[in-house]
Amino acid sequence: MIELAQTGKEKCILVGVPTRLNLKAEVDESLTELALLADTAGAEVVGRITQDRDHPEPATYIGKGKVEELHQRLKDEAIPLVILTTTSRLHRCEILSASWNAKWLTRSGLILDIFCIACKVQ
Repeated sequence: MIELAQTGKEKCILVGVPTRLNLKAEVDESLTELALLADTAGAEVVGRITQDRDHPEPATYIGKGKVEELHQRLKDEAIPLVILTTTSRLHRCEILSASWNAKWLTRSGLILDIFCIACKVQ
């Protein structure tokens, strides 16, 4: 679950991969929706990372170069959360980032977070 930091919001980066089947405009729209959901859940979106590919990279989803870029931003900016537009690659990203000290969510997980927050408020 997203945790409120001392500043009031937990920082996060959104990640998406436009492909031949999933056009860049669709991914941009999905990232915009994801940003609104993240805000609803109490997170502050501080960046977006996209990687145009023919298909998601099987091992890392976004490819080696973007993985290094993401890892560096997480470290440099002390960002504790990554939210993916997909649900199918989460387990691979979690394995990849086991030593990164970051949490990973998908769009579905984020929506479940919002429901949990709503239940606590009531």
